[in-house]
Amino acid sequence: MHAEHPILVIDPYEPTRTSIANVLHAAGYAVAPFAYEPAASALEAARPSLIILELQRTRADAALLQLDRLRHRDATRAIPIIVTSTDTCLLELLAAPLKHLNCRCLAKPFDIELLLVFVSRAVGPASQWSEPVELFEPVGSRIGSAL
Repeated sequence: MHAEHPILVIDPYEPTRTSIANVLHAAGYAVAPFAYEPAASALEAARPSLIILELQRTRADAALLQLDRLRHRDATRAIPIIVTSTDTCLLELLAAPLKHLNCRCLAKPFDIELLLVFVSRAVGPASQWSEPVELFEPVGSRIGSAL
């Protein structure tokens, strides 16, 4: 097992949530998949080592409020967060607030190996999460962030 606590995968689309959870589980991580609503109530109890959160244009305000609340609670302030979205324009538009909330972004569809790199850097023994980063950096044909 790579991380002491589970990785929360918060995505409203069950097939995507399950696929990401399966990849992470196969890589040796404990995973707790949630839709948006159950995640908020279970968050502190799960004590996750990382949160992977889908950001949708139709729910962007709600997701930003949730991220802001996470960053203001003592129990969740330091948890690394990877924000994913199929809407690269939305990720670019929200780059400043997401950077302020110490989140990293990964545009969908993303390369599974890139996801695993992000995850290992976030929860590995020598976490590189707090290092200064550029929020968006081209990675092949995808938009990602350096960790």
